[in-house]
Amino acid sequence: MSVDEVCKQLEEYDINLSKNTMYNYETGYRQPDADTLMALCEIYGIANVLETFGYKKNPATTEAAPGEGAISLDESNKLLVALGYIKEGEDLSDADLAFLAHLIGLLDAWFDQRR
Repeated sequence: MSVDEVCKQLEEYDINLSKNTMYNYETGYRQPDADTLMALCEIYGIANVLETFGYKKNPATTEAAPGEGAISLDESNKLLVALGYIKEGEDLSDADLAFLAHLIGLLDAWFDQRR
């Protein structure tokens, strides 16, 4: 698809981007927000966002992040409780985990770009 075609399809999701912004996404100069990323995944037919971008859940350790340095679900739950985002003993849904993995991906991209 051309950049024009993608921008027109994004309008169906109430997302209005300039062609320049799309070029910046394609070159990695900028990162889309979560809503735009999800819309782009639908447009491009990406069903499993995490797997497509290299995130694999390791059932043996319950870690979900690329490469080394992943934290366990228990550690992430403790952090989220400490920050007041969830209550003690509350479990994270698959959607919560997917969102957190997306945030980790954005942080990885941001800090890799700065190195």
